[in-house]
Parts: sequence; structure tokens; C-alpha cells
Amino acid sequence: MNRLLPLLLLFSFNKIAFGQNNEDCVKKHLNFLGCKSHYLCSNNESETYHKELIANYFYIVKNYEKSILPDDYNQIGKEYFQLKNYDSAMYFYQLANGGNDTNAVYLNNIGTILFMQGLYDSSFIYFNLAFEIDSLEQDYINNLASYFGTKGNYSKCIELSLKSLKINKKYNANLQALNSLVITYNFLKNKSKYRKYKNDYEKLKKGKGIDSVEIDCDCTKYLPNCEI
Repeated sequence: MNRLLPLLLLFSFNKIAFGQNNEDCVKKHLNFLGCKSHYLCSNNESETYHKELIANYFYIVKNYEKSILPDDYNQIGKEYFQLKNYDSAMYFYQLANGGNDTNAVYLNNIGTILFMQGLYDSSFIYFNLAFEIDSLEQDYINNLASYFGTKGNYSKCIELSLKSLKINKKYNANLQALNSLVITYNFLKNKSKYRKYKNDYEKLKKGKGIDSVEIDCDCTKYLPNCEI
């Protein structure tokens, strides 16, 4: 049944489009695709599904371009990010951002791609812009912590990671913050703090919620995270 999903999506879209306002229809369909994308990512589906979702998005973009919103471009970027196609992800994140630099989500996602490409100082610019817009969002705090950890500013990395854990609203963000703390205290050869946060990290992973999206942490490298 799952393998028929893309065809069913397009069939249902064309069916409900008849006799309805096209713009409303497109928005509803894109929203459904976005929800399905999150479900697929949450349940570790294969890359085939992300490619099929991208194909669906392109169908909508091609035929109803005037109804496409920045969030839709951002969603396409997320699908490419899941496929580790960072150049394409960056292209669509930049389309979403549109050079306005006012949406923290888009800025953070651009910074994430730059970080993954090893362009750390460039990533900081976008991470910091996102943080200035929303200083209580764990993803933005954690990404700055990853930047400072990568650059060897361990005290700043620890400060930001602890701030993120204090907010304690997202499973993924908590995992990322603990990942940074484990790595940092390992570098600092602080065995007691290393063991404490490594235990917290393992405990959190073991008790994760069923709807959680686990980022690819392994306590060996600092990682950024886009908003999924």
C-alpha cells in the first residue's frame, strides 16, 4: 500500500481540484505532503519515499507555481536534506528565504547546510541571525553550541548546551545538547562530567518517545540540526 502512496496522492489531488479553488486545494495538498514527510522521517522510511515526495512537490510547483509559498520551498529543501543532497537543499532553502533574512527557520536551515559542508564561519552568520530572532528556540541554541565546540570555544559550547537543556522542550534538541556536552567534556578530559552526560545521553536515547525523530548523534562529532 505504501508504495502506491505517490500515485494516490496525485490522484486525490487531481480529483479534489475539480470544482474547487485551485489555491486552497494546493495549500491543502502541500500541507498533507508536509505531514506525510514528517511521518516518513519519523519512521525511518527509505530514501525512495523522500524522492517520491519531492516528485509530488515538483508536480505542484510546476502546475501551480503562483500558489507556492516559501514554506513549500523550505519543505522541498528538507526532503533533499534527508537525502543528504545538500546542494539542492541549499537551493530551496535560499528560495524560501528569498534574501529577506527575517524567518529564523529558513536562516537556521541555511546555516545547517553550510555547517555540513564545513563552512563553519559562514554557518555562524545564519545560526546567529536565527538566534537573534528567537533566542529560546533549542535548535538555534544548539547549533551555535555546535559551532563554538567545533571552533574550540568549549566554555561557550557548554554554556549554550546547558541553556538548551534547561528549556527542555524537544527530544531531538535535548539529544543534540547532550551530544555536544559529551564531546566537549571528553576533549577537556573531565571524566566525571563526561560520564554524567554520557549516561544522560544513553538514558534519553533508551526512553525516547515513539514519535521522536532521532538525529544522527554518536557522541563523536558536533552536529547541527535543521528544524524538522
